[in-house]
Amino acid sequence: MKTTVIRVYLTLGLVSLLTGCGESDRREEPSPPPTTEDLKEQVGDAGRTASRYLQQKQQEAVDSAGEKVDQWRGNVDDMKQQLEDKTASATAKSKEDIEQLQSDLQDRMKALESKWKTVQAEGAEAWGEMQAGFAAAAEELKQAYDRAADELKKESQ
Repeated sequence: MKTTVIRVYLTLGLVSLLTGCGESDRREEPSPPPTTEDLKEQVGDAGRTASRYLQQKQQEAVDSAGEKVDQWRGNVDDMKQQLEDKTASATAKSKEDIEQLQSDLQDRMKALESKWKTVQAEGAEAWGEMQAGFAAAAEELKQAYDRAADELKKESQ
């Protein structure tokens, strides 16, 4: 019985070996070189894929900017309330300074929102052109916010 099983396995192994060797002698026909039309199609596909990727990244940047505007809106509202609370106990000169800070914050927030509305209206395609203006408006708002925060720190000391 053992010898029969061994013979079966040896026979199967030999058949597998011979079959595998027979296939290695076969040569595949080389594929024809790509045509101009094939290349145009491949380049067109790559261009469309790159364009879709760029639009997706631009849309992500626009969405991120919208989130930042929302965050700034909340921060500015909180800061204006803190400044308003400080006005009640401030001297006349400090009241003027605080009112100026509130006005500056409000103006900067309006400028940022205006840039944001333009970006929204134009869509992702406009993001490249609007990015510098939006970034500048956001930076000016941040500076106004920092000045207001510094004033609150001075007043509380």
